[in-house]
Amino acid sequence: MTMRRVRLLAVLAIAAVLLVACRPGDIDASFGTNGVVTFGPNFDLGQAIVVPDGRIVVPGTLLSRTDPSHISLRRLNVNGTPDTNFGNQGVVDTFVGHGSGALVLVRQPDDKLVVGGFVEPGAGMPPPTELALLRYLPDGALDASFGNGGVVVSDLGSYDAIVAVVLQLDGKIVAVSDGNHGTLVVRLNPDGSADTTFGWAGIVGLGGHFAAGGPPHVLVQPDGKLVVGASGVRPNDPVGTAVFQLVRLTPTGTRDASFGDNGVVSTDFGFGVDRESFLRGLVLRAGGKLLAAGATDDASGREMFALARYNSDGTLDSTFGTGGRVTHAMPSTNPFNVFAFATQRYGAVVLAGIDYPRAVLARFGPAGDFDTNFGSGGIATSTAIQSVDVLTSQPNGALLAGSRNGGQLARFAG
Repeated sequence: MTMRRVRLLAVLAIAAVLLVACRPGDIDASFGTNGVVTFGPNFDLGQAIVVPDGRIVVPGTLLSRTDPSHISLRRLNVNGTPDTNFGNQGVVDTFVGHGSGALVLVRQPDDKLVVGGFVEPGAGMPPPTELALLRYLPDGALDASFGNGGVVVSDLGSYDAIVAVVLQLDGKIVAVSDGNHGTLVVRLNPDGSADTTFGWAGIVGLGGHFAAGGPPHVLVQPDGKLVVGASGVRPNDPVGTAVFQLVRLTPTGTRDASFGDNGVVSTDFGFGVDRESFLRGLVLRAGGKLLAAGATDDASGREMFALARYNSDGTLDSTFGTGGRVTHAMPSTNPFNVFAFATQRYGAVVLAGIDYPRAVLARFGPAGDFDTNFGSGGIATSTAIQSVDVLTSQPNGALLAGSRNGGQLARFAG
């Protein structure tokens, strides 16, 4: 065999290995340590974001035996190493009240970061929590032009926390809270003051529409209307069975009567009155259609992937799946739950969670078709992290999967 042929075979062998290692759904070993960045079990991580230059910002709550819990932001370079140009070696810690925590994060067009979470005003067993929004400059310093030194706290006198944040095109900030007051939608002006043109003093309560089973999600339509989705109570159900539920508000915060039943749409998946469905994500599609995704119980009570697509008036889109719904069962018989959702370029969506004892991800195409080119036959699993609690899609399609068990962030090829 000639030396040239030996070199050619060697190159082909290396290329084959790289192709196998980079299949969609595989762990990206170039990120962190063997594909995983570990912040530690005391870091309760929230939803990560990716800024335009590819760096990653992760919000979270740092728990301590000696200090109060506090908001902690971590910024990583593209390869998962700490970004030393942010805060103190890539870490920004903020102490507010007796204790505080961050759950969600959104980036403004000027690169400022808006963080949503909670503040404990004082000690107690358990202490009440107040709604908290903070804004940071790109270098991690608090933005003094926002609220009180960069912090806005709203005391409602009970347990409440910001669980979703979105920006309007006019720079106003919409936040959704979950807690003892049910689901509240809060709108702030760009300087952090309450937007008094929305609801009552900037707050709209959604009453008892949403049930336990996961935080609400919110999006802004091009016409300024707001759609909030979560797991809601099936109408007229005495036992409170959870179903997909969407509520649409006008720009002033009133219910949009042109959507569903006076602004409310509820969807189950037809497996029985005692079978629950849990919404994990919501995205706006072309033509004003809405896609909701999460999980539902099948006839035997086992959880499965579930998606529903709606027309702009809230009716189910009959061109999607079967009567507007898509379900897909897991091939394994392990205990299984769906916790997280992300949308990728070209309209694909990914659902993720735990297929005990390993993390699991599944991808669906824009038409609801199960993507068998992802992972192994459409399912990607990994024991590098134990579950996927939060999920973020990078612009190149890679997936950042966060596990609250151990405070870990993994990257999967997209």
